[in-house]
Amino acid sequence: MDILNKVYNKQFKWDFLQFAGFTSFNILANYKKPLNWALYTLREIGILGRAIRSQMNLKPYFYKKSSKVGTYGSVVGFFITYLVFFKYLDVVGIDINEPLRNSDFVSNLKLLAFAIFLLIFFLYTSCSFFAALYFRRSYLKKHISRYEYLNIVFKSTYPDHWQKGRQTGV
Repeated sequence: MDILNKVYNKQFKWDFLQFAGFTSFNILANYKKPLNWALYTLREIGILGRAIRSQMNLKPYFYKKSSKVGTYGSVVGFFITYLVFFKYLDVVGIDINEPLRNSDFVSNLKLLAFAIFLLIFFLYTSCSFFAALYFRRSYLKKHISRYEYLNIVFKSTYPDHWQKGRQTGV
């Protein structure tokens, strides 16, 4: 099916976003089914669990590499979040000169939601950016395939031959 038919029939496939683990973009297509919100959330939590298991099961050499990437990405992500948070507080409608105890509950919730959104967004973006930079050399030297490279960068899941107990590969 060509692109025009997909657009005309509204059958969008967010292949790259689904590959990267962003399944919540697909929720917009199924907004009429309220259970889908819960199922998509559970699926994304499962993706996060697989990434953590993959990280914890790495051989020491690869664990050291991925820890460096995660550390640099997290530090830069926290720094960018801090800068953006205080720069754009007025967009959310929060006055920085007013104490939080004087503001209403809704303003405090907006502030918390804004901070959490920024933190998640910039942590993920910066960690993915540093992983793309760091593991690009391995990809260009053909130590890992394109699929493995994209899994490392966007999903934080590592190749099987990097895992403990595996005898194939490096």
